Amino acid sequence: EESGAALLRKCGHPHARACQLRDPTPIAHALATLDVRLAALAAGLTVQTEQKLSFGQDVIRPDNLLTLPDGTRALFETEQGANPALLRRILKGLQNKLAFFRSQESRAFSPTVRVLFNLTRNRDWDSTLAVWERALALLAQQHGTLPFRLLAMPLPEFLHHPDWAEPPDPQRWEDLLDPASLPSFGPTQPVESDRAPLPAPRKQRLPQELHRALAPHDDRLILAAYWQSFREQAQGQLPQADPAFFDLITLIHAASHDEARPPLAQAALPRASLYLLAKYLQMHPDLRKALNKALTRGSGSMKWSPTTILQRMQQVIRVFLKFHGFTPDGPLMVAAELPPWDRPGPRDFQVSVGIHTAELLMGDRDGVVPGQDTVRRVEQALAWVLWALFAYAEEVGLKRAPFW
Repeated sequence: EESGAALLRKCGHPHARACQLRDPTPIAHALATLDVRLAALAAGLTVQTEQKLSFGQDVIRPDNLLTLPDGTRALFETEQGANPALLRRILKGLQNKLAFFRSQESRAFSPTVRVLFNLTRNRDWDSTLAVWERALALLAQQHGTLPFRLLAMPLPEFLHHPDWAEPPDPQRWEDLLDPASLPSFGPTQPVESDRAPLPAPRKQRLPQELHRALAPHDDRLILAAYWQSFREQAQGQLPQADPAFFDLITLIHAASHDEARPPLAQAALPRASLYLLAKYLQMHPDLRKALNKALTRGSGSMKWSPTTILQRMQQVIRVFLKFHGFTPDGPLMVAAELPPWDRPGPRDFQVSVGIHTAELLMGDRDGVVPGQDTVRRVEQALAWVLWALFAYAEEVGLKRAPFW
């Protein structure tokens, strides 16, 4: 706060200022970056923290730029947990690094980027690395052989026993480029054998229905990665009342509602999200049957009014949440509602979602409590998916509600 900054200035730190961060996630990132800086200073190393690094007409801003004991300059990045919905943001950062390491200026730097994740080795670590591995594989598919590599280590392990070597200790760091994910994976020369050659492995491709639905400017590689992540998460019954439910819902929503997409794509019919939601309901026929019953129950005799419509929508919402082990009237608050008359926009019936305890998105997992930006993103995603059960019923394979 400002009082702390004033005290630091009085104690000989004239540039100290109050922290402007309020969300827990960027605060945790700033603290993690500071921890790496302090560890480097304690080791007697020169370090630049969040300083611009210019190359050509562009710049990157590494979290920490260190001069290692042998004189090599190396980039150290600090990261939080990630899910597939952040894939496009991660890929954008990797593209910036690719541009840097293709420049003349990069020759004075180590081609190894150390990424320190503010996680322990639990399932968050595994799922986060899977997202980063997928992003790096996409970059390699787009641009061929990469002039740099990414190595990962949990931040607590690094702080306990820092590795300032060049090259880093291969026993402690994990390479984020998985050769098996690249199209070129396989023998480069045919092997002589009396047996018939095995068929080449099929690439993970977009379904034709989804491929045809894409606008020309959509990044098909990104959506293909979403599709692969969706298949991995949606197969089988999701664990009851588990944060994996929110990860899947966020992924379905992100397929068509990514703010990094062109404005025309953002304004278009959300075909990709609708396709994923339809496939999910197809994978769970019991859920689809229960939703159809709730949507059409009493349709021949019901006298529809705003009150009865809201009550029926709430029943459908309860069916969807119950299937996944949740209720709409606890730390997760979900309600059908009429839009306020003073709010601009469509006058459709709406679904509102409130997550009143951010720990709900963590479950029993270790790590940083999700910040408000993450909470709002999940709230928006779940509200859209539940609303789509009514607004896009036929597109996702449901019966249309008689009141819609």
